[in-house]
Amino acid sequence: MAPAMTAPYILYAAECSYYSAKARAYLLAKRVPYVERPNADRGYRERARVTVGYDVIPILETPDGAIIQDTVEIIDYLEPRFATPPAYPDTAVLGWAARFLAVYASHSLIRPGLHFRWSFLEENLAFIHHEFGRTIRPRGPEEEQIAFGKKIAQRIQGNLPIMGLVPETMDAIDAACETLMTLLNRHFEEHPFLLGGHPTLADYAFMGPFYGHMARDPYPSSLMKRIAPNLFRWTERMMSPGPSPEFHDCPTTLFRDDALPATLEAILLHAVEDFAVELGQTITSLADWLEAHPEIGPGERVPAMRGNGSLASHEVSVYGVRLKVPIRANMVWEHQKTKTFYDDLDPGSRRRLDDFLSEVGALELMRQPVSRPLERENFGFVTA
Repeated sequence: MAPAMTAPYILYAAECSYYSAKARAYLLAKRVPYVERPNADRGYRERARVTVGYDVIPILETPDGAIIQDTVEIIDYLEPRFATPPAYPDTAVLGWAARFLAVYASHSLIRPGLHFRWSFLEENLAFIHHEFGRTIRPRGPEEEQIAFGKKIAQRIQGNLPIMGLVPETMDAIDAACETLMTLLNRHFEEHPFLLGGHPTLADYAFMGPFYGHMARDPYPSSLMKRIAPNLFRWTERMMSPGPSPEFHDCPTTLFRDDALPATLEAILLHAVEDFAVELGQTITSLADWLEAHPEIGPGERVPAMRGNGSLASHEVSVYGVRLKVPIRANMVWEHQKTKTFYDDLDPGSRRRLDDFLSEVGALELMRQPVSRPLERENFGFVTA
């Protein structure tokens, strides 16, 4: 039962924001009493942003005034307080799948999310300017909204190459995402959520790309409705928790580890192929960077760019293209949670999971050590 409280939680967020979609979907599914406010709100300016130290959304303000930033920390803070339905499956295969897919959605699917927003400006740009502008001027006037929206858009467009959106990757990003949309469409034809009868961490994270960007921006929304209508319907289901017309008689339990549907296995195979190499290379690059900077000892803060944990550049393979991108410490930190889950399994569960990881191609990744683990402290990262 949810705890009694005198005031709701406040989510500082935006409809057009990738990570806001993840946090919002979680709050809705858990029926957390909350209100949403834009970053134009006085509470964001005077409390949330001041506490965090930089502009970022989403941020959660608790009824007792605590400020929590980063969707992983928001969910981990709320999960013991709102335990039903559980975000983290407790069986080996599904527990791994929920965590891995969440990291994949947060750190790999950001590229197609950005691609389908920014590579089709003829269809999207007017909508983008309005959406960005109303985070600063929620009720207009429209001329001011558009002016603010243009400034924000120009700043984001300048950062696209460091995320891997360059001409050499565009076709591959496009093809890979359309393949994933097709796989998800097949899955949601038969199942209400990614891992069975109720949403989990994986569903919340997938709302980042597929609601925050693709279900709302004109071009990808049209594409999704055309080639993946069941995926679009899933975004609606995530935004309106409760019995849905098409799945009202489905059990609310999750799949059994030994009875995963072929549609889910296909999604996991695709995600591992897309992301495992890049994630493994990032783990290695972060360890090498910290080794080359002995002044950052245990408990020392890791330098970050705008709070997102990006360090110096390194080379990774993205869809078969070698790219220079920032070393993203937050990617490794989030993966550590999956690694800890894996390492803490009892021997029998580990053997069963290892068999499954071998099938989907993720065993080498999960056996790769994280030699320089990180902890999150004061809205940044420190070495453990």
